[in-house]
Amino acid sequence: MTGLKELVSKALRLPAGPVADTLTMVETRSWDSLAHMELVLSIEERYRVNLSADEIVTMTSIAGIAAVLRAHGVELR
Repeated sequence: MTGLKELVSKALRLPAGPVADTLTMVETRSWDSLAHMELVLSIEERYRVNLSADEIVTMTSIAGIAAVLRAHGVELR
């Protein structure tokens, strides 16, 4: 899941360092709607998936993002 965490860190402009598996939108000040869309675009480009609006609104945590990607057949390491 390292690649995913790097995307999240970059899109949310988080300080260098490890991103916790428990990171959520509610608890992260920089994870606003604009950052969320930047993150979604980065994920679609990196993993070559097309995310639906329903999927995008459920992607409010690292775990939620990972679940959506796995549903698209993406293997996260």
